[in-house]
Amino acid sequence: MSDTSRVEKLQAMLDAVEDAILKVTAGQSYSLGSRTVTRADLSDLMDTRRELKQELDHELGTNRRKFKRIVPMG
Repeated sequence: MSDTSRVEKLQAMLDAVEDAILKVTAGQSYSLGSRTVTRADLSDLMDTRRELKQELDHELGTNRRKFKRIVPMG
């Protein structure tokens, strides 16, 4: 698989997971007649999103850690 198609696939998967997260936050379950549909677990989706972002960053070469400066107050 070429790097471009892998990046596109990872981005599509990340987009799908982010859409699923939005749907879960709008409502975990809903009913259609006598049937109830329950969406995926939010924590699983968040873990998957984190993993996909890490893979995508690695593929794009942007996996440098970001540090913030902390200044003690007082």
